[in-house]
Amino acid sequence: MKRFDESDLLSFCTQQKHRFVAAAWEERAVGHKDLIAVVAFFLASMRWYGHRGALLAVADKLHHGCAEHFPSLVVETDFDCARFAEMLKARFSHEHATF
Repeated sequence: MKRFDESDLLSFCTQQKHRFVAAAWEERAVGHKDLIAVVAFFLASMRWYGHRGALLAVADKLHHGCAEHFPSLVVETDFDCARFAEMLKARFSHEHATF
């Protein structure tokens, strides 16, 4: 995944954590179905993110059987799970920091 795409996706996921809209994920997936399916499935497994059921539904709708294909999709989309999670958590921490 390109860094520009990653930054854009981090912003999107930050917004969605606070106000989840499944249709927005589907719109975001145009031209990037596998990547958005991977991100949705990955975030569904993160208890701190929330929206588990809705994210699993989005992932399966975008890539049927995403759960079974997740490891290969991660490789195909060049999605760095650990990096993405840490960067997303950092954005949330920054939002809640008081100066």
